[in-house]
Amino acid sequence: AKIGMRKDGGDIVIDDALEAEQSLYLSDVYAEASVSSVGDELIFTNNAAGAGVEKPCNLFIKAKVTYGWGETSQWVKIRLNPNR
Repeated sequence: AKIGMRKDGGDIVIDDALEAEQSLYLSDVYAEASVSSVGDELIFTNNAAGAGVEKPCNLFIKAKVTYGWGETSQWVKIRLNPNR
């Protein structure tokens, strides 16, 4: 997974203009964070001490679809709204 954040000097900042390719890997921002699939839901978990996600941002998940004639994969953008 990736998160819509970028490095700005020594800081990591939210940037809603980023696409998946320019975004940071989730593990590079929140070492203890993960995204898991439970039934038909995706669950974002951040067990790290320190600052968590405090403002809305984009989360990117790689999705793969397999057809009878091949497969395709793309990044899917999901809006992460903390405390909701």
